[in-house]
Amino acid sequence: MQTAITSGRKSTAPLRKEIELLEKVQGLENKVKELESKETNYQEQIQVKEQSIQAQQVELNNKQTQLNQFQTQITSLNQQKQELTNQLNQKTLSEKQFKAKSDNLQTQLNQQTTKANSLQTQVNSLQGQITNLTSERKALEEKTLKERQEALNTFKEEKSNLEKEISKLNEAKDTFQKSADYLRETLKGTEKTLEEIKKELARAYDDKRSMVEEKERLLTEKNEELRQRNEGFKVVSERNQELQSKLSQASGEIDQLSLWISKLESASVEGDAFGSLKKELEKAQGEIEELQEQLSAKKGKSY
Repeated sequence: MQTAITSGRKSTAPLRKEIELLEKVQGLENKVKELESKETNYQEQIQVKEQSIQAQQVELNNKQTQLNQFQTQITSLNQQKQELTNQLNQKTLSEKQFKAKSDNLQTQLNQQTTKANSLQTQVNSLQGQITNLTSERKALEEKTLKERQEALNTFKEEKSNLEKEISKLNEAKDTFQKSADYLRETLKGTEKTLEEIKKELARAYDDKRSMVEEKERLLTEKNEELRQRNEGFKVVSERNQELQSKLSQASGEIDQLSLWISKLESASVEGDAFGSLKKELEKAQGEIEELQEQLSAKKGKSY
């Protein structure tokens, strides 16, 4: 019985283990959700950077187009300036006209060159920003892939461990089921034994109660007998006191008679008077002995 109870107590271990596994599974699910949220955040960042790259690439293309236009204009102005120089050399254009047109072309050339340089600076800046964004996007993609691979490896390892623990748990559950069946059968036998013990105790209780009732009846009878004996002893005691009183009285009379006899023996010369008194004395002594016998008999009966 004790072994069965102990086995029943130990059998709760598989249940606790199953709860632990469920908690681990729940923890893994929460971790998956956390990683999915983290990866979603990375994807959003990558998407934002991709959009920024595309927007800056569009802006870069526009700036590059403008820059190409300025460079075309600069090339055209340089060609015009070269033509003016040729015209000056060919004497088809006066120096004054050459100077006026050349200054005008140089002014336009300087303006276009300044704008072209500004655009080139902006193009270089945009290219740098695009390069940085591309590097950041690549770093995020690599980080996402790395964390995804690490999580995958961790999940594979934990999955393998969980599969092993589940296998052990299934074995423990089989053992638990066998223990439960054994405990169930043991409890059935114990319940049957308890029923038999209850019946036996009920019979013993009835027998004990009958014995107690019999003893109480005998005790009542003994008490009644004792009460009657006490009353008898009271009567005997009163009778004894009465006999004791008579005995004391008779003893006094004997003492008195003995005194008279002594006096008569010394004073009387008549033998008959002395003999009569002596007979009376013997008679009184006989009565005393009879009273003593009665008293002794009464005391013996009282016990």
